[in-house]
Amino acid sequence: MQRDISSAECGENRQSKYACPANCGFNPFTVENYDQYLELENRVLRKSYEWYLSSARDRAETQRMLDRMTDPRSSTARALQVSEMFLRRDVSGRTCAERWGMAGFPGLKNDERVLQRAAMDLQLRLLEVHRVLDDRRVEVVDLMEANPQPLILVDRSLAAVACRFSTLLGWFFPLPHYLRCSGFAVPITPLAGLDPLAVVAELIRHLGGPVERSQWSVWLAGNFPRFDLAREAVGLARHQQMLASLDADFGKAVYELRAPFSECRAVLDAAPDVEVDELTDAEMDEGFAEGRVWFESPGAAGPLTGPNQTLGRVLLGQAHWRAEAIGAERTGRLRTKLEAVLGPRVRFAGERRDNLAAHLRAKAPSYDASLVPPRLLEEPQRVSLGASRVAVPAGAAARAMALEEQFANMDRQWLDAPVPALKNLTPRAAALDPQLRPVLLALLKERVRLTDERARETGMTLDCNWLLRELGAHELIFDPPPLRPGVKRNPAGPPAPAANGDEDDVDEEDFIDDLEPWPQPPASPFSVQQAGERLRACVERYDSAAEARAEAEKAGCFLLEDLSDLVGDELTDLEKSFMVPAILQSWFAFVPPGCFGPEVAFNELQDALDKRLIRLEALLTQYPDSPPPPAGIVELIGQGPQPTMTSLLADQVLQQYQDMPGKDRPRASVMPLILMLLAATIEVLDRKCREGIPDDDEA
Repeated sequence: MQRDISSAECGENRQSKYACPANCGFNPFTVENYDQYLELENRVLRKSYEWYLSSARDRAETQRMLDRMTDPRSSTARALQVSEMFLRRDVSGRTCAERWGMAGFPGLKNDERVLQRAAMDLQLRLLEVHRVLDDRRVEVVDLMEANPQPLILVDRSLAAVACRFSTLLGWFFPLPHYLRCSGFAVPITPLAGLDPLAVVAELIRHLGGPVERSQWSVWLAGNFPRFDLAREAVGLARHQQMLASLDADFGKAVYELRAPFSECRAVLDAAPDVEVDELTDAEMDEGFAEGRVWFESPGAAGPLTGPNQTLGRVLLGQAHWRAEAIGAERTGRLRTKLEAVLGPRVRFAGERRDNLAAHLRAKAPSYDASLVPPRLLEEPQRVSLGASRVAVPAGAAARAMALEEQFANMDRQWLDAPVPALKNLTPRAAALDPQLRPVLLALLKERVRLTDERARETGMTLDCNWLLRELGAHELIFDPPPLRPGVKRNPAGPPAPAANGDEDDVDEEDFIDDLEPWPQPPASPFSVQQAGERLRACVERYDSAAEARAEAEKAGCFLLEDLSDLVGDELTDLEKSFMVPAILQSWFAFVPPGCFGPEVAFNELQDALDKRLIRLEALLTQYPDSPPPPAGIVELIGQGPQPTMTSLLADQVLQQYQDMPGKDRPRASVMPLILMLLAATIEVLDRKCREGIPDDDEA
């Protein structure tokens, strides 16, 4: 436009009649105004849900139907919303969203209408991440397109965790300046020599879905619960395959000394590959005096192992020694070496072997095997356990550099090691074979993705683009994601299946974690006594909210950041601070100190809050001229899986509000929102703590 316009004219016409530039500060659809857009999106979601209910023939029955159909998992709930709003057609051939549009989108303002029209253009996409540009923009391509072109997807939650060549399946729609996800997307991992698109096709085919890709969107929206269960079942089945082939016996062989301790120790120390090792406190409590580590002989550990690979350990006591190793084969070799070195100076007294893999298999989550396509069980992942000893220099920077060099060394070894998926050729040799090049590129994508995951989890600067250049895979070279704070991987559940079909090394310490798994909540809701005890435990243990928050974050709790982003400017910083103690009490009520907690996704909190706010708005409309009665609010808060705990904590929050000086209090008008946030948090925590509860061995 070549003239100035008023704010009213701007608000009524931007992105509808006027094409606003991407650098306009008043345009809510720009990347810079992303927070403003999120508030807009939340309003449209609530209003579209209300339109869907109000336009139903029987609102109450429709609400009950949705409650029955909606799976607790947010992805299934979102798929149902996509189906009901945008894909399912009535007898006239129109969707609910189209009927709303024909009515003129009553109740929506200009920006909301622009967003709703854009959402009506949603389509199923399989997006592969190429670059993370900043804290909200991610460059992707759609693998379902014949000639994929770069697209910009804006999503802060995804940008915080995305890795190159991660692949996501979901419904997306184009906004004026970027692509947006319609609520959720699920990861699709390449498996059994199949790329992600072929994996999706195989899952749909196995479940009786259409072959034609053009029919996938409608079918998936209506059958997403089964599809998602099948996707998870494949991961669990492949994890079971991996455990079944894993040599994870933890062997302990006890020897009685037949010669003086000092003589036996001197003979052992003279053996090659043996070095002094420190004992743990528990080992000293058992009566052992010294420890030794026995390293693998050069070349004995195989080509894909790190430097200083250990064979096992020997614990030295005055009368008895104990040899320990992971794996039946490794235990046997350690015994052979020890007996050859010491000869008649020791006598074998007995051996115990604990099968770690058997423990894991016995406690693994169950799944429906009928949902698993046999094709996706081919080329099972093979894993070997091992440990290396690496000198750790002093200083955080030096330690990080040493670890980065260790990871780079593993990549260098992989270049010249035979890989089963490449017909036992090395990656260097396979790069020269046109027939093997597609397989090699798939392996390289997976290697890049895993490198980015490691960098994200450790906070280190890691990159393997040099490896891609070495193999001539220039089409896969993209800048690595920006440095992100290290986030401890949640150890719950099975690891993502590897796609490469070659042998991966897993360190022994992967089976050990500083924190225990969270305990399963009782089958029935907490009683008054149980809820009170759990809520008091947090208050009695920590001297301040800051101390409690630090401990919660160590256990994987990022609820406070997510809730803050969720409410945006609806709450002031003071009001957000007011709800911190109650949210932390909620966390520790389900995840006691010393335990790690479940991973809670942003959209899961958003879904739970949206549903409660819809009910709150329905209650408020019944009392247009006065506040609703307290009993109505209390009843609304108590609706959920833990009514007693929610009510107790809500009472505590309200009492705290009453006791505060007026200048420090939150606004009375936002107290219902704070209480809904609290209730939604407890609802999600209860559900997540009942899903996929890990066993101690799995952690």
